[in-house]
Amino acid sequence: MAMLLLLIAVLALLVVLYFTGGFALMRRRREQTPALPSEATPEQASLRYPVPDGQDPAAVIAALRLAGYDAARDSDGNTNDIVIACDEDTPQVRERVRTVIAEDAPLNLEGDAMPGEVRFADERW
Repeated sequence: MAMLLLLIAVLALLVVLYFTGGFALMRRRREQTPALPSEATPEQASLRYPVPDGQDPAAVIAALRLAGYDAARDSDGNTNDIVIACDEDTPQVRERVRTVIAEDAPLNLEGDAMPGEVRFADERW
């Protein structure tokens, strides 16, 4: 009987340690995730790319980060937009970002290319 109580106490302790450690890990990851502004600030320009249906936003973010841009999904959550932080919003920067999205971010996991032009949210369709 004493052995059974000891086993239950050890299992309860392991469960408590598992959940407290897991919560601490999730909190640490959340704190390390960079948040990007959804609006441009005077110090930091940003571009907003509305991800078309069928394109994987994670592939776009990964390609932009590999190219040296800070990119994240819009924190609003009601859109499928990606916010890209850049030093300045010039035609040259827009073209570089557009090229990265078009050439390095596949449409899907099969590697299909983008079916059209890459356009930012503030550009006319």
